[in-house]
Amino acid sequence: MFRFKQAKEYFEKAVDNEDPGGYYNLGVLYLKGIGVKKDVKLACKYFILASNAGQPKAFYQLAKMFHTGVGLKKNLQMVGSLTFFCSCLTYLF
Repeated sequence: MFRFKQAKEYFEKAVDNEDPGGYYNLGVLYLKGIGVKKDVKLACKYFILASNAGQPKAFYQLAKMFHTGVGLKKNLQMVGSLTFFCSCLTYLF
């Protein structure tokens, strides 16, 4: 059995330490409603914090949200910009 509550607590501790992976993983939990009540706005907040901390997956996730209009207004220009930043970060690291 999966331990979603324990995972959420672990990610929250990572967020307390400003860990980019913690922000990203909490965003995933809230976006998909895994072990928590689904909250797309809160997921978006965590993805933004993760991207500000340099987490490439967060840029990609935000680009997907802008592309599909899930949680964010559709904006194809932002999709291009975020995809570019994601590819740069992936290449650099």
